[in-house]
Amino acid sequence: KKEVYLRVLRREGRDPKRPVKYHVTDRDPTRKEDWDRLVSVGVLGKTWQFKRWPHKGASSGDMVDTFLKVAGVYFHYADEPIDPLIKQWNVKLIPISRHSRAKDEAAQRAFWEYLDGFVASRPGLRSRVLT
Repeated sequence: KKEVYLRVLRREGRDPKRPVKYHVTDRDPTRKEDWDRLVSVGVLGKTWQFKRWPHKGASSGDMVDTFLKVAGVYFHYADEPIDPLIKQWNVKLIPISRHSRAKDEAAQRAFWEYLDGFVASRPGLRSRVLT
């Protein structure tokens, strides 16, 4: 049976007794409280990914409001061009190497640095993540 989510306890840079708990899933939230707790999304580069999202404009492809409230991240192969649509969105572009798994750690670090900064800069998100 496939799990609904993977729980990640992030301790780096925090009080070891109070790690931040993240749930990672490949499903859209279904309840308002789940939408309220959403802090990040892996972007595929297609507007249909957001057609049922509750943020202003998301259903029509206007992602401004969405990426002010949710940290958008686009992982891409470093040797491939980035879709012009993605370049218009306020998302973090994180390159990964197709041929060097040793560089994966740098991509992981870039993701966590971006997410930590995004959450820290939004007091409303910070309080939801830390509870």
